[in-house]
Amino acid sequence: PHQKVCVVAHGGTLHAIVCLATGLTLNNLWNIHMDNAGISLLEFDGKSFHLRLLNSLCHL
Repeated sequence: PHQKVCVVAHGGTLHAIVCLATGLTLNNLWNIHMDNAGISLLEFDGKSFHLRLLNSLCHL
């Protein structure tokens, strides 16, 4: 419990993680926009994932 994981990967992998974690099918893989160095945040509440950030660039 209370562990954090940081995943740094290429776009296709990150798109797939966001799709699968949010219940979207992989048919939507390229319907999600992510820039290089964008930060996305998924939180897991013990039952399901919640997308808190998608492609945040505020750090740039």
